[in-house]
Amino acid sequence: MKKISLVVLMLCIHFSFSVFAQTNQDEDPCPPKQPPPFTLGSLFEIPSIVNFFNWGSKYEPACKDHNPCDESVPLCPENSTLLGPEYPVMAMSVGDQEGDGKEVIDMIDGIIKENPSKPPQMFLTVKNETKEKVKKLIKQHPSLTEEQKKKWLGAYTASSAQLGWHQDFYESYVNLETGMPTIRPFEGHDFTAIERINKNLPKLLKNLDKTCNIKASSSKLFSPLDFAGTGGVMGSRREYRGGNIEPAPGGGCLVGRRSEPDDAKWDQFKKDACKGTGYTVELDTSVFNVGHVDEIVKFVKTDDECGQALIVASPSLGVKAMKEAPEELTLDLSYLERKGFIENYSFDVIPHVNKLCKDFTINFQRDEFNAWYDKRIKEAAEKGMSEDEKLSYSHSSTYCIENLKNKHIFQMAEEKHPNGNAKYYDAVDYLKVQERTQKFIDKQVSKLVDAVKTNVPKCSSMKKVALPQFNYSWSKDDVPHGVDKVKPAFGNPVNGVQYGKTMITSSIHMPALDKKVKEILKNELGMKTVQLKDFVSSTGGGGTHCRSHFIRYCRPRSAASCQ
Repeated sequence: MKKISLVVLMLCIHFSFSVFAQTNQDEDPCPPKQPPPFTLGSLFEIPSIVNFFNWGSKYEPACKDHNPCDESVPLCPENSTLLGPEYPVMAMSVGDQEGDGKEVIDMIDGIIKENPSKPPQMFLTVKNETKEKVKKLIKQHPSLTEEQKKKWLGAYTASSAQLGWHQDFYESYVNLETGMPTIRPFEGHDFTAIERINKNLPKLLKNLDKTCNIKASSSKLFSPLDFAGTGGVMGSRREYRGGNIEPAPGGGCLVGRRSEPDDAKWDQFKKDACKGTGYTVELDTSVFNVGHVDEIVKFVKTDDECGQALIVASPSLGVKAMKEAPEELTLDLSYLERKGFIENYSFDVIPHVNKLCKDFTINFQRDEFNAWYDKRIKEAAEKGMSEDEKLSYSHSSTYCIENLKNKHIFQMAEEKHPNGNAKYYDAVDYLKVQERTQKFIDKQVSKLVDAVKTNVPKCSSMKKVALPQFNYSWSKDDVPHGVDKVKPAFGNPVNGVQYGKTMITSSIHMPALDKKVKEILKNELGMKTVQLKDFVSSTGGGGTHCRSHFIRYCRPRSAASCQ
C-alpha cells in the first residue's frame, strides 16, 4: 500500500509540474500546450522535480482580469480597428537590448503606481539580471499589498530573447466582434538577415497567443525590402514600420510618409495599414532621419468633449527654455556614468555629442581645459586605467559634457571667426536648425488639426500642447527641406506612451527641457510623468514608444458577442 501511495504521489508531482509548466511566467517564452508524455522513467527525473520548485507557477497571468465584455471597458469604435489612448491596456512588451535594464524597471514602477490593482500582462525581452530586478521590484514595492504582489508576479513573462524595437516590428489592431487585440507583424522580417528579429519576433508573438490568446493575423502588413546597412543586409525600410501608424480621434488613421512622392509602394503601405479605419491623414516626416510620425505628434486621452489632446514636438519652445536658463549645464548624461560609459567608451558612439562638443571646444578657455586635463590624467593613473580608458576619461568631449552650458549654444550661433565673417570653421548653427525644423512641424500639424476638425466635429476645439525638443543636424547650409535630416538630440518627449494618467517618456538629458516637460504635462493635461533615462533616446535613435508596445482592447458593440 505504501508503494502504491508513493507512486500516486510521484504521479501527482509529475502532473502538477506539467500543468504548471504551461503557465510559467518566468523563463520559457513558448511553453508547450500539452504536458510532455508520461513515462515511468520520468518519475525519477530529479531535474524535473527541481525545476518544479523554481517555476513560480502559482501566479496566474494578468490577462484573465482584462475581459472585453466587462461593463467598465469602453465600447469599441464603430469605424476603426485602431485603438487610441482612451482604451485600456491588456498587454505590453518592452526590452532592454540597448540599456542596463533600469529604464524597464522605471517603466514598470510607473505602471504599478498608476494602477496597483490591475496590471497588464508584460512581455519582457530582457537580460536575466533585469528579470531578477523586476521580480525584486514587485516583491518589495511599497504601493502593493501582498495579494497585489501575487498578481504582479503573474503579470510578466520574461525571455532573454533580444528584440530592440517593439513598436516597429508589429502593429496591434482589434477584432471589433470580440474586442480582443489582433497582431499584424510586418512582412519581410521573416526573410531579414537581422537574426535577432527573424528569431525572436516569432517567439514574442507566440507567447502573446499562449499567455493571453492574442492572435497574430496571417495578414501581414505590407513592408517592401531594400538593401540597408553595411554588406547589403536585407531589411525592411524604416518608413514602413509601426512608428508610422498611429490612431487618430474619431476612428482616424495617422501615417507618416518618409518616402519620395512618386513611391507607389508607399500608397500600398498606407492603404494596407489604414484598412478598416474611418479616415486617413498623411503627414510628411521626411525631415527627420528616422522619419516616423511618432517623433512629431502624439494623441493622449483627456476628459473634455473631444476626449483627446494633441502633443506636439516644439524646437522653438526648447530654445526658449534654454534661453531662460543660460548658466545651466546643457547636458545631463548621468545614465552614461551608470554604464561606465564616460570612462570606458568612445564618444563616437554618440556622434552628435561629439559634433556639438567639437563646436564647443572653440569657445572654451585653453588654460581651464589644461588644468582639468592634468587633473584627469592624474586621477586616471591613480585608478589604474588602461590607455584607452585614460583617453576617454581626459578627452575634450568629456570636458564638454561636464562644462557645456546653454549660453554656449547661443554663442556658437552668434560669434564670428577672428579672421573674417564666417562662423567658426564648420560649426552648425543650432538655432537655425530649430527654427527650420519648427516651420516644417507647424505645417504638418496644421494639416493634421484641420483633418481632425473636418472628420470629428466634436474635436473642433481640440487642445494642442507643445513639448520642448532640441534637434541636431550635420548641415550648416540651406537644403531643399530647410533642414538636413534632423534627429532629436538626447531624447524626444513626444515619443512616449500614455498609461492611465501617466505619460511614460524618454528623458531629454537636457535639464532645462526635462523640467519643462514635466511642468507642462502636469499643468496643461494633469498628467504624471515617468521620464526614462535610456541610452537609445540619447543617441537620437528612438524613444520610449519605439522600444515598447502597448496593446489595447475594447468592449464589443454587439451584445451577442458577450453572451
